[in-house]
Amino acid sequence: MRKFSGVRGGVGAAVAALTIVAGSATVSASGDYPPDPSPAISPESSTQAAGATFTETVSDCEVGEIVTFTFEGQTVNETCQAPAEIEAIATGTAVASLSAPGLPGTYTGNAFLQTSNVNLPFEVIVEGATGVPSLPPTGSESNQIVPVAVGLVVFGAALMGVAATRRRRELV
Repeated sequence: MRKFSGVRGGVGAAVAALTIVAGSATVSASGDYPPDPSPAISPESSTQAAGATFTETVSDCEVGEIVTFTFEGQTVNETCQAPAEIEAIATGTAVASLSAPGLPGTYTGNAFLQTSNVNLPFEVIVEGATGVPSLPPTGSESNQIVPVAVGLVVFGAALMGVAATRRRRELV
């Protein structure tokens, strides 16, 4: 009988081990499938030239979701799309082309995922200024004024000479 109880104890240990393995497999597979997306935004580059066109990309958004990009008065709506080679994927990307302001500085924008109700802020640093007009000319060129000024000085000196001559005549 002892031999029988030993086999029975070994079977019990095997069943317990199998239950533990099966239970841990159930726990790890119990998460959502497909997993919930965690959208993120990534710029082409955080530093842009003044007036340049740049792109902002939202990744891991739900396919078909509308993403509204807002930046310095610009509003662009893009649809989140799966990669062309993998159509059965549950998450995709939305890409928007935006224009940097013409003046240097740090600017903030936002990408709003309408279905997920998620805001993704982004920052763009604009360096240098392009297309800034030079100051318009004020007044005229000095090439025209100089001869007139010299003429007036000579004329004034001549008048002073005439006045001095008249005074001498009166005194004599």
